[in-house]
Amino acid sequence: MTRLLDKGYEAAKPKRRRVDIFSYDILLFLVHSIAHWTLAIVDHRRHVIELYDSLGGFHHRCVDVLRDFIKGEHLATKGTAPEYYRGC
Repeated sequence: MTRLLDKGYEAAKPKRRRVDIFSYDILLFLVHSIAHWTLAIVDHRRHVIELYDSLGGFHHRCVDVLRDFIKGEHLATKGTAPEYYRGC
């Protein structure tokens, strides 16, 4: 997640190991910021990206980066644009 936030999808795209991230209902991402952790969840069933922050913050940049990740992976593995993922 750090590389994704710092350098974007192209620099952080995963090496494909025959894993289809779209075969899972949800993806969990731990996001570290200075001395604080946040949990990001990509829910493929509802097309939602959710952030859970115990300090009540909302990280728009994190949602945008995860949305770009989902788009990039869908294009790379499926050849089409994914459905829209909204941030909550």
